[in-house]
Amino acid sequence: MEYPRLDEALRLERLTPPAGKARMVLDTDTYNEIDDQFAVVQALLSPDKLAVETEHLWKTYTQEAEEVHAVHDVSLTVERGEFTALAGPSG
Repeated sequence: MEYPRLDEALRLERLTPPAGKARMVLDTDTYNEIDDQFAVVQALLSPDKLAVETEHLWKTYTQEAEEVHAVHDVSLTVERGEFTALAGPSG
C-alpha cells in the first residue's frame, strides 16, 4: 500500500501543537490495550491541567453470564484542577 506524500508546509502544519483547547477521544478499555494505557499516562502527566468531558457515557460488562450496566448515560464535565470520582454499589 502506498501512502500519499505530504509537502513540507502541510506536514509542519499538521505537526504543530494546537493552540487553545484540544479535544481527545479515548477508548477507556485500558485493561488490554497498551495504546490506551499510554494515552492515559500521557494525559495524566501532561504539564497542562486537563478538563475532562463525557457525553452519554455507558459501561456494560458481563458477570456470570449476566449483563451489568455499571454506567448508564452519564454526561459530566470536570474542570481543570477538580477531582471527581464515580462510585457505585461495588465501590
